[in-house]
Amino acid sequence: MFLIQEPEYVREQVAIPSLAYVTKALVAANEEPLEIVMMAGCGLRNGEARAVNVTNVVADDVYRVREQIHSNTLKPAKLKHRKAGEFREVPLPRSVWEAIERYAEKHGTTKTAICCAARAATSRRAWSDAG
Repeated sequence: MFLIQEPEYVREQVAIPSLAYVTKALVAANEEPLEIVMMAGCGLRNGEARAVNVTNVVADDVYRVREQIHSNTLKPAKLKHRKAGEFREVPLPRSVWEAIERYAEKHGTTKTAICCAARAATSRRAWSDAG
C-alpha cells in the first residue's frame, strides 16, 4: 500500500487594484477597453472578461457568465471549476451595460456575439502600462 501525501495548499496574497490603478489602466488603453470595465465593474476574471457576450445580459442588472476565453488557446472554453453548461450570475451596473452596448456598436461582435476575444492584447497591455 502506497501512501501519497497531498501537496500543501499555500494561499497567495490577493491583490485588488485600487480605483486609481484602474483609472490609470483605462487612460493607458487610450479608449474604454471593455475587458477592464467588466473586471472592475462586475468582478469577472480575465478569461471571463475576454468572453463578454451581449446575449449574456439576462436582465437590466444581471450578467450571466457562461464561458471564458482560454489563456493558451484564445478560444472559448467552459468556466473553471464548473461543468460544461453551468454558469454564474453577477450584478451588472448600468454603466457597465452601457459600456457593453457602446463597445458592440463601435467594434461589432463575433457571430456568437462575443465582444472582446480579439482585442484582449490591448487590455493586457493597458494593465501592464498602468503598473
